[in-house]
Amino acid sequence: MKLLPISVLLVLASFLQACSSSPENTIATQKSDTPVSLNQEAVTPLAPTFIMRGILTVGHETRSFIPCESNQQYWIDMDSESLAKAMTLSREPYQPIYAELIGHLKETSDAGFDQDFAARFVISGINFITTENIKRCEQPFRSTKAFGNEPFWSMEFSDDKTLYQQFGADERGFSLSSTRLTPSERKYHFGQGQLTITKDYCNDSMSDSIYGWSATFKDDDGEKRGCATLANKDATLNWATKYTASSTKSTGFSIELDLSSDHTATTTYSYTTGLPLKESGYWQQLNDKQVQVVMTHHQGQRIVAERIFTLQGDQIVATHEKVNGNLYPIANDGLILYKEKP
Repeated sequence: MKLLPISVLLVLASFLQACSSSPENTIATQKSDTPVSLNQEAVTPLAPTFIMRGILTVGHETRSFIPCESNQQYWIDMDSESLAKAMTLSREPYQPIYAELIGHLKETSDAGFDQDFAARFVISGINFITTENIKRCEQPFRSTKAFGNEPFWSMEFSDDKTLYQQFGADERGFSLSSTRLTPSERKYHFGQGQLTITKDYCNDSMSDSIYGWSATFKDDDGEKRGCATLANKDATLNWATKYTASSTKSTGFSIELDLSSDHTATTTYSYTTGLPLKESGYWQQLNDKQVQVVMTHHQGQRIVAERIFTLQGDQIVATHEKVNGNLYPIANDGLILYKEKP
């Protein structure tokens, strides 16, 4: 039986070195001071949630999601209420639905409807789903917005202020004085009022759309209710690029790790003799300094091979790998990869 490259790395990693002048790759959101280590975890650590935009298809034995600007399909794990909400929008079997979903990735099962997918996208919340104009992947990213009808009102966040509009009145700019954010509720305080966004399904009564958040705005004119959507840009995409390492002692071997914007991951092992070998899987941020990379297929065969890379200056480093549940150290201070130069 031929050894997988992930096991070969236990021997070859000691030869890997590279040089790079890439700037430090930092993440401004989901900050954490607690590092994650494979050798301290009995199971794969639970990744923080992130948002992905794309096309959702649900039906009998089908729950697939294709991220924007991607051909990759993920199996969707969602609770019965969320699934029922999505299916109420379908007017025909397997109708495409534009979706903004919040969740994290996990490997698929050995048997079942999900086994042929790259990963499962485990949904913890819906930001927005609609059958109206499903080509919304072509639209730019949108900031957090709350809105309602009877009377029409809307509040949209920008970089330094919040714009408030109400039918029949001039647009007003509000300065944000404080915020209180939890996974289920967001409170924004202004000198002129307060906006509360709560995790709860909402319909605006004027479209075939479902929102994952309800909104209440209070000011001197009273209380107004409506729906809301959070900003739909994936805040973890600073990791999405290519990382490389090559052996200085054996010029016949190199590694490239490609973290794509659709959260797929590909590791390519290249040799001067023979064809390159490839592993495919997924990636997700664990905190502002660490990213989890899980390979689920090697040359078309199923594996579960996990590494946690830690950002160190202009490089990412993995010291251990877990292959099909077995933990291995990577020799000589680990596998060091460098961000590809622009």
